[in-house]
Amino acid sequence: MARRVILTKVDPFSLGRLLAAVLAVAGLLFGLIFGISLFLSSVTESQALRGVFFLIVSALAFPLIYGVLGLLLGYVGGLIYNLAAGTIGGIRLAVQFEDEQP
Repeated sequence: MARRVILTKVDPFSLGRLLAAVLAVAGLLFGLIFGISLFLSSVTESQALRGVFFLIVSALAFPLIYGVLGLLLGYVGGLIYNLAAGTIGGIRLAVQFEDEQP
């Protein structure tokens, strides 16, 4: 039997860390795609060294930028959620614990 609980508060820093990790992985994927496309376009122009530089920079910069933004947005989002949940109520969840039978 699932129990109903209401999520009334979140730890903003915990939410920020989680969002930072998720967005850093997304940033790595986007950075690699962006870097590879720049590399391939520069190879056709016989500027391979420039393409390698942009590939490395984008593979390092995108995850860093996305991770920092994820941390900030997650933290601010957690603060806003706590204010809203305190005013209008939290999110209702149905949870089932592992030691309980369905």
